[in-house]
Amino acid sequence: MCYRMRDQKGSSLILFMGIAAALAILAIAMVALLGNTMHNTSREQTRTKAFDVAEAALDVTMQRMAVTWPRTTDYTWPSTDQATFEGRFDTQDFPRPASGQFVKVWVFDNVAGPVISGWERTAPPFDYNGDGLVYVDAQAYVGKVGARIRAEVQTVSFELNVARGFAVWSGGTITATGPGNNPNITAEDFAAGAYSSVAYAGGGFVNAQSLSAGYVVQQDGTTDPSQPPITQATIDELIGIAKLQGQYYSGATTPSVQSLPLNSYAPPPGLVILDFRGLGGTWSVKIQPGTYNMTTDQDWSNPGTLLVLGADLEFGGQVKFCGLVYVDGNVTSGLHGTPIIYGALVSTGDLYLNGTAEIHYVDEALQRLDSRWQTSTRLGSGGWRELQPRTGT
Repeated sequence: MCYRMRDQKGSSLILFMGIAAALAILAIAMVALLGNTMHNTSREQTRTKAFDVAEAALDVTMQRMAVTWPRTTDYTWPSTDQATFEGRFDTQDFPRPASGQFVKVWVFDNVAGPVISGWERTAPPFDYNGDGLVYVDAQAYVGKVGARIRAEVQTVSFELNVARGFAVWSGGTITATGPGNNPNITAEDFAAGAYSSVAYAGGGFVNAQSLSAGYVVQQDGTTDPSQPPITQATIDELIGIAKLQGQYYSGATTPSVQSLPLNSYAPPPGLVILDFRGLGGTWSVKIQPGTYNMTTDQDWSNPGTLLVLGADLEFGGQVKFCGLVYVDGNVTSGLHGTPIIYGALVSTGDLYLNGTAEIHYVDEALQRLDSRWQTSTRLGSGGWRELQPRTGT
């Protein structure tokens, strides 16, 4: 009997030690699991922070590109902009990496082009093919954890929506003079037969026989000719774009001598607005050498737009302009020289054509104005995706 008691006591001890060992192993496993979970949670929180920084960098880049699209030059962040951006993220909450950059942005085109050394892509860092579409990579490292986003970004352009088909539209009369060397209103091209009107005068024509043989007045029955081809709402939007681009002049800021490079994609863009409204008195703008001078030529692929508000316009000499001219007043062509407008001329007042002035309706030029000015950017159809972050950058 005593021997059995001793055997049972030994078995209980062994059982207790086995349970204690199992509990110890379970406790160690729980501690390890908890440690791994906390580590993974911390890493995921840091990765989320890195992703947030990269996403913010993408947003800032798209905002900057809405103002300055990388048409012909490499896109880079100015050092001051990058410093300002990084300063918004506290180093305690967003610790900087031991090596490499906290945030970096790459821009590259959606077509293969010249090899750019130092990275894995061969597309140039600007809109090389001019289709208004590029890729943007934004990467950020918070501590040792990085995140990288690639987005397809495209331009959003202002649609001018000018009623096409009018070489000349006048809210008053159209007067033609110049026997022998006659002014000319004609059509250079039409859009697949969609338009057939060349000239409209709300107050009628005076001495129309002095116009050259190319002069035609027809109505296609689809456009109300009594309504100006450009609306006030469109003019207001153009004013906003011109202000943004620094090409809006009004009041005391209106220069007395100004070159108008209306056919250039590089700033200043192909839009100039001269606003004399509210100044009182009668104002007149002269487009000719020595006063205002249009530095343009017959470039239908790169048209411009000139708006003169609250003043009359006189153009002469050998001025050549391609695009749209809108004048909130009267328009007069000079007696000397052969000024030519390729596109359309709209005047709310009277139009006086003297000498050998020429106005050629060019539908292609007006059509291209619908994509002339960028107003913003947006994600392209390809959207965005997350990529493996690059190291050593």
